[in-house]
Amino acid sequence: GIGSSVDMRVPDEDFRQCLREYGEKGTDIEAGWNEFVTRPDMNVFMRQAKGSTLMEYKAHGTFTDFSAADMYACINDLEYRPKWDSYVAALSPIQSFPDGTELVYWAVKYPFPLWDRDYVFIKKTIFDEETGTYVMVSKATTHDSHPEFPKKYVRVTDYHCNLVMKPHTSFEADGFDYVFLYFDDPRGNIPTALINWVAK
Repeated sequence: GIGSSVDMRVPDEDFRQCLREYGEKGTDIEAGWNEFVTRPDMNVFMRQAKGSTLMEYKAHGTFTDFSAADMYACINDLEYRPKWDSYVAALSPIQSFPDGTELVYWAVKYPFPLWDRDYVFIKKTIFDEETGTYVMVSKATTHDSHPEFPKKYVRVTDYHCNLVMKPHTSFEADGFDYVFLYFDDPRGNIPTALINWVAK
């Protein structure tokens, strides 16, 4: 069977941190975020990640023309994503766990002359009844079934992608507010300025 010595649970603190970021979305500047995109329906911020020269990113805004359920399906349908995301080289489930955590393999195309990147990550979604929000957490991990493949990919080992969604009425009805948080260290000899520019 598939085995790994790594804990595949998403820590509860990760979900609590996402909810804190959602609750603090009106005080981003005070929390050290620098705003660089401002639109009526969206604001995007960045700040230097702790212990890194790279930037982490945060966006919050509102969608009115589709539902939180649509967004959830778009992100989590591994067969559908390659149809709209041309950078996907491979995307497949590895294992599912009883608590709802999923283990996923993902390979991403990078522009020439850069090496393509790949990821092994866990993801889980919870519904927080107190705030009426759906919280999706993804973070890099390792697994015995998918060792690094240095002749083809550079393995990304420091990555997180988190999304908080609060429907205006219901999960299936159009309209929701969101906070999106992202950090990715692609490793390799890529200038930091180029990495941050691509991320933008």
